[in-house]
Amino acid sequence: MFEILAKDKELIEVAEQKVIDNSSITVKGENSSVAISGGGMYRGAKILVESDNSSVIIEEGVIFTGSIFLKGKAPNTVKIGRGSTFGSVNIICSEGSSFSCGSDCMFAWAIEVRTTDSHGIFDLATGERVNAPEDISIGNHVWVAAKATLAKGTTIGDGCVVGMNSFCNRDYAVENSIIVGNPARVARSGIRWERPLLG
Repeated sequence: MFEILAKDKELIEVAEQKVIDNSSITVKGENSSVAISGGGMYRGAKILVESDNSSVIIEEGVIFTGSIFLKGKAPNTVKIGRGSTFGSVNIICSEGSSFSCGSDCMFAWAIEVRTTDSHGIFDLATGERVNAPEDISIGNHVWVAAKATLAKGTTIGDGCVVGMNSFCNRDYAVENSIIVGNPARVARSGIRWERPLLG
């Protein structure tokens, strides 16, 4: 089972899973919750919620290795859809932002997801901050390949593939597309992908 450290344990709901190994949930924020539906597999999963009034919602059958960190200004939200799989991912959500991922998504390994830059950048003339946080939204049945980065403001439509080492930071809402590069662009549309291994 998960190692759970929380002030209000009644706000932590974890259903029965297939596998839980070396995984923990720590909630330090006030009125913050974690809800994990059943049938999933969690290996080396670390969930840390430091912000108040924030939530992590993980639907049925998710496979997850990596970390989820909600911090700073609240509320922050992470929502992961049914049957999505994460080989190794680091999700950081802060400053009143959200990360949402649809159902049947496939995230490979060494993937970085950040709704915030964590540190401020300011215009010298006006003093105005120029790097505000932004939500990240991933559709259904999206494949994110190894070492990709999904930065603040990323939107990816249903059925897309994000190529290895790609850096995404804007709206790629064209469904069934291949998104590649640094910065990423839509390289091809009208595709579909399948989960079974070919080799």
